[in-house]
Amino acid sequence: MLEAEERDLERLGGRPPIVDADLLEARGIRRYQVPYTDAGGTRHDLEVTYSDLHPYFQVSVRSDGVFRVHQAPFTGRLCLLHGQGVWDVADTAASLIAEQMPKLLADAAAANNGEAPTSSPDRMPNVDPITNYYDPAVHTVMRIDGGWANVMETRGGRLRVALDAQSAQGALRGTVFEVQDEEGAVLRSADAALATLYVNDQLIDGRWVRLDSAPAEGSAEAVLSAAVDADRTLAAPAYERVGDQEVDLIGVVLEDDVRADLDSSTLVRGDSWLFVARVRTRARPPAKRQRGRVTESSVKVSPPNLLRTDRAGPTDLRERVPSLRPLDAATIALIGLGGVGAPSAVEFAKAGAGRLRMIESDALSTGNGPAGRSDS
Repeated sequence: MLEAEERDLERLGGRPPIVDADLLEARGIRRYQVPYTDAGGTRHDLEVTYSDLHPYFQVSVRSDGVFRVHQAPFTGRLCLLHGQGVWDVADTAASLIAEQMPKLLADAAAANNGEAPTSSPDRMPNVDPITNYYDPAVHTVMRIDGGWANVMETRGGRLRVALDAQSAQGALRGTVFEVQDEEGAVLRSADAALATLYVNDQLIDGRWVRLDSAPAEGSAEAVLSAAVDADRTLAAPAYERVGDQEVDLIGVVLEDDVRADLDSSTLVRGDSWLFVARVRTRARPPAKRQRGRVTESSVKVSPPNLLRTDRAGPTDLRERVPSLRPLDAATIALIGLGGVGAPSAVEFAKAGAGRLRMIESDALSTGNGPAGRSDS
């Protein structure tokens, strides 16, 4: 099978592909250097690596060029199955490259011109923020309002963050309520309705800093290092108590592609956020009495973690389903909150209806709550 792959790569590149003999001998992995010439005559040097489970797993293709879209910024790996593409075991590396590289290059050219790239007329425009390629810890999330205007008033300051209840048991999850300057003046704030979801003991303070360029690697250590380079005061943790843990939360803001303007089909640049947390835990070992005293708590400092950023403001929710945007200005009346009305109210709210007027003469009781969901 790989002999056929090599023949296809030779036809694609116009010469036999060059195999990495050392890697093949040491680890049994086949990696080839293959030239690809686009329709304009520009040569792109590609690196094609086959999985040891080929053809059941997609081949990996890297490029020596740098593209604004469809390329992992830290590894150079190309996303050749963007959009609706699906890897087929009958595909070869050469056929994948021949079919998808023209689309990738067209999207990259569009992005370089400030246009929202879409290599197919029936697809939504592609947005490929660099912040998507950083590696967050599992089960973490920090929500921001993507509708905030760019925070350009100052280069850094404080954060006010509301943590989800489960953060006390491990992975950090929460919502940025306020972005403040160094003096505590509020620059941006989340929807006031969110305050009803949290109680005071779930609020912690954090810090933030603006970077002029994205961190060069996708790790938490690289993001933290870039933040400290921009503001040396961030080198010393400022811990806040969260359950049995103490957390130092730092937000990093940088310019990025954040969305596509559907009316003009252009890319919109704006603020993207990364969050890194330093955590220490005080674990009390079994008590050992020494001269009448109990042994002091031991302190465990964990490596820094990146938290997944979720753009969860009202504007973000509407933009995920553009066809529902007209509901933002709609007023919907629901007469009856029984078996149909109650779940309908929930769905209208999730869809972003601007205002709901709900009319129900019945009173909530144990008899009608489970059946009609009148408590919705």
